[in-house]
Amino acid sequence: MRLRRSAMTLLEVTIVMLILALLASVAVPRFSDTMRATQVRAAAIQVAAHIDYVRRIAINQSHLTVFLCNEERDQYGSPNVDFPNRIGTRLLVNVQETFDPSLQLVADFDGTDGVWFDIEGVPRVGAALMQDGSVTITAPGSMTYHVMVAAGTGKTTIMSQREWLVAQSDQAQGGGS
Repeated sequence: MRLRRSAMTLLEVTIVMLILALLASVAVPRFSDTMRATQVRAAAIQVAAHIDYVRRIAINQSHLTVFLCNEERDQYGSPNVDFPNRIGTRLLVNVQETFDPSLQLVADFDGTDGVWFDIEGVPRVGAALMQDGSVTITAPGSMTYHVMVAAGTGKTTIMSQREWLVAQSDQAQGGGS
């Protein structure tokens, strides 16, 4: 009578380990890219929410508010608006510290890095009405989101790079919705 062996050989263990190592080498970079894409999207959502918050403070408290971006430090905020949940602490967010160190922030409000909201929530650049406003959040690997601020209303819209390119193409062709 012959006994069945119940253990694995060293060769079998080595082969299983090699297969697991190959799977991990493929999965880890994809996981990292997915996490970065999630962080870019989350940053865009938070920027849009804070722009809306600064706008609503202008309306609710009947005073001018400002939303500013500091591209060199990848920060945005408002010197005259507090955090929603931290009274007495001015709204100031560093996207690299809050989300991912690779994120970059670029603002363009009619060529400036900030926008004012009047008591009706209308966006202005200096004394003039804002015509075109956006904050762009980018990470390496072509992951980009645009937070668009509507002229006249100040309402925000978040667009992926693909959606933004389609909108720009429609606008250039005189189309749009």
